Amino acid sequence: MSRRPPHLARRPAALSREWAGRANCPVEGSASGTAEAASIKRRLPQGSPRKTFLNFRNNLTMLYKNLSDSELPGVMRMRFVLDWVAAFQMLILGRSWGDFRAVVRARRDFKRWKKDFAADRERIQSTRMLPTGCVNGVYSFSILWQYYIKGIRKFSDLKF
Repeated sequence: MSRRPPHLARRPAALSREWAGRANCPVEGSASGTAEAASIKRRLPQGSPRKTFLNFRNNLTMLYKNLSDSELPGVMRMRFVLDWVAAFQMLILGRSWGDFRAVVRARRDFKRWKKDFAADRERIQSTRMLPTGCVNGVYSFSILWQYYIKGIRKFSDLKF
């Protein structure tokens, strides 16, 4: 297995280096994933380019690992477009060069990182319990479309 650069590491050990010396920070070998996530969430304020980077990169990774082979291409194409729309929105409306760069960096790092998850993806796909499209509670339309175009502001108003 190839060694990942520190900025691409996906294990808590990478977080421990990044957060070293801070109180209540995750440490290498820590058993509590939820405590680590809560600690990290408190430490990364909204509007932080680092938080933007981690949100975009980790979400791309989650989609890559969990979507079926038939769903993946379409979702990733749409995600590509939406990521660039979000990046330019952050740059133009929010005047945040740091967030714009974070989205660009997240996409670039995910592209480099993706091959490291091929085995994880294969394992997840081979243990899939239900065929594609048989999961209840998965919304089949764009929530962004519903929110911005149709004006639906509450989750409870969505029609499943």
